Amino acid sequence: MKYNVKQQILDLFNETPSFNNFIVINNNQIVIDALLDTSIPFIHIFGTKYNGKTHLLKSWVHNINYNTPQHAIYINSKQCINNNIDFVNLLDSYQYIAVDDVNLLSDDAQINLFNLFNMIKLNNLNNKLLSSSALHFDNITNMRHDLRTRLLSGLNLSLKSPNDSEILHILQTYVTQAGIGFSDALLQYLITHHIRNIGVLISIINKIAENAVIENRSITLSLVKKYVDVEL
Repeated sequence: MKYNVKQQILDLFNETPSFNNFIVINNNQIVIDALLDTSIPFIHIFGTKYNGKTHLLKSWVHNINYNTPQHAIYINSKQCINNNIDFVNLLDSYQYIAVDDVNLLSDDAQINLFNLFNMIKLNNLNNKLLSSSALHFDNITNMRHDLRTRLLSGLNLSLKSPNDSEILHILQTYVTQAGIGFSDALLQYLITHHIRNIGVLISIINKIAENAVIENRSITLSLVKKYVDVEL
């Protein structure tokens, strides 16, 4: 399944993350294709921070729940820490379970996730598990060997991050389509001096553009610096 990049960029701020508003770069289409195949029981996605892992996990859940409501659930590591979620108990309520940033799970939570994997695998259940981590397993020092082995036995995919030139191209397309007078030099400054997260960068561009309209002024380096300093 292919998506129109320009439409993806303009749809970035839809309230609900979906596959349609995920920008596909660096051959990441293979990751989306795998997530659209709901017959795969275990998928793990590697990818650095801010490269869209959370968006994809939430999109997977949204896509499933859109067709069959309340069949999928998204869980992040913070929820596990604060609420002591029992993964195994979720099996009765949800067929599809997405667990984000497993590299941040506590030892007890890792045991719990290991038990969930075994319940699905050993009992041939129809449940599916999607997980992610900001690091490859080889670089996660606090992960239990038994959980690592289980997750490695499923389908493992690497989500590529956009380089600076790709980010610049995406932002150029966005400001052109949105009719925002944002020069290439200012876009490059924003990329160089801020987090390389496309969603965050576009959010800042929108704030700058709104401020420029309110104050009836052009978008200048001084205005951009004002927002970069506030956001960092």
